[in-house]
Amino acid sequence: MNIADKACTAIGFVTPSFVDVKTGEKVPFKVRHNTLSYMSAEAMAAAFGGDPSYIPSKIGFVYGESGSGPSGEISRTQTWDMFMDELSDSGSDVQIVSFSYSPSLGGEKPASGSSDSSSPGHEGGDYTNIKPTGSNAITFHAVSNSQTAGYRGSAAFKMDDYAYQAVLLGYHERKYYVLSRVSLDDAQKPDGFEIALDWTIVFR
Repeated sequence: MNIADKACTAIGFVTPSFVDVKTGEKVPFKVRHNTLSYMSAEAMAAAFGGDPSYIPSKIGFVYGESGSGPSGEISRTQTWDMFMDELSDSGSDVQIVSFSYSPSLGGEKPASGSSDSSSPGHEGGDYTNIKPTGSNAITFHAVSNSQTAGYRGSAAFKMDDYAYQAVLLGYHERKYYVLSRVSLDDAQKPDGFEIALDWTIVFR
């Protein structure tokens, strides 16, 4: 018997928007691809073994007053202490918020123009055991605010500040774990708007 063992991979992307929290108006800007840390694999392994302590629970917005935040390529090697050192070196801070509402389970949407009916997210696709529309993707939702101070003591993420990056965080026994990180391309926060993130992790 020939057995083909294929790896199960995870990828992620972030859909950011400027949102007027009073009216609900949303102005999307460029979708960003994240970098999953090595810690994210550990969190998934722990969850498969019955320990959900390290699953994503918060999102952090990395921000500052200048147009230049943490520099360098985002790598898979991510620890909270390393992250704090980067913020200190760049003079930036992180506003940590809880999810706006419960994560959304769904199917990965096929590439634009695809007619493959077996693609995840379609009737009859591979990932339809839980939901007929697919269930191999989980999306976390969060919105910045102008009230919560930065973790390092800076004033809250306010109008005209720049959003440099975002981090998807686990939190266990009063310790944060960096599960994923993404660049927000130094987006500047407009008057009357917050930044909303839909952060999707896809398992294949």
